[in-house]
Amino acid sequence: TYTSGTKNGRWSKAGWIQTNGAGDLTGRVFTFTAPAAGKLTIIGSNTGNDPATDNRGIGVTDASGALTPVVNPNGAATDPKTPTEFDVAAGTVAIYSTVKGIRFYKIEFVYTEAAAPAKESYAWDFSDAEWQAALLEQAPGACAETNSNSNVADWTVTFNGLTYTSGTKNGRWSKAGWIQTNGAGDLTGRVFTFTVSKPGKVSIICSNTGNDPATDNRGVGITDASGALTPVVCPNGAATDPKTPIEFDVAAGTVAIYSTVKGIRFYKIEFESN
Repeated sequence: TYTSGTKNGRWSKAGWIQTNGAGDLTGRVFTFTAPAAGKLTIIGSNTGNDPATDNRGIGVTDASGALTPVVNPNGAATDPKTPTEFDVAAGTVAIYSTVKGIRFYKIEFVYTEAAAPAKESYAWDFSDAEWQAALLEQAPGACAETNSNSNVADWTVTFNGLTYTSGTKNGRWSKAGWIQTNGAGDLTGRVFTFTVSKPGKVSIICSNTGNDPATDNRGVGITDASGALTPVVCPNGAATDPKTPIEFDVAAGTVAIYSTVKGIRFYKIEFESN
């Protein structure tokens, strides 16, 4: 935007805007908003065909305040034009003439786009070989395939930022790729926990614990930094049925995931930040 305010000036089809005297933040001023810090380049000259001898020049004010004015390096309006440069901060930038009038021919601003914040994402698939190795190492007694009484309490497994804690409540895991809670969980047991620095979406694939659909509204509860979220009934029926994910929007901080009503088989938990 160019604003003359109460101060006179003019423009020309030859390609310039001329301030007919010194400007300030109220008039004879160009303004724009810089989305990030960058370099401002201005081409200007004296208003006449003779070089100026009065130190007229260009002033710039940015979000940090008034920058040091630069005496216009170009002489007569007919001379070759050398650019004047300023490093300016993000925010509103004002450009004006100092001492006396200036012809402005061109104003350029160049900045570098800020890098997008890195996404925070996890995929905890209990069928992965790494998860299976961690389960076998940290909770061998709860393995369904190797122990006739694998429904045991007091076991904890941590891998790649996710912790499952049975607490005093029993449960088990399988080489088929699941961790099973044998009843309702809470923040003390039958609970998965992880911590993230950004809000985002949690996606969970789960099912009933048996080969028949559950009819008791068993599902998944989540507590995040804002408190307990509304539980979601697990949409998948029998353990042998195709699996549809359920999703929650969670806040940054510690997230806890647990079964509600009765037991659930958890196959995969994913998180991706917004």
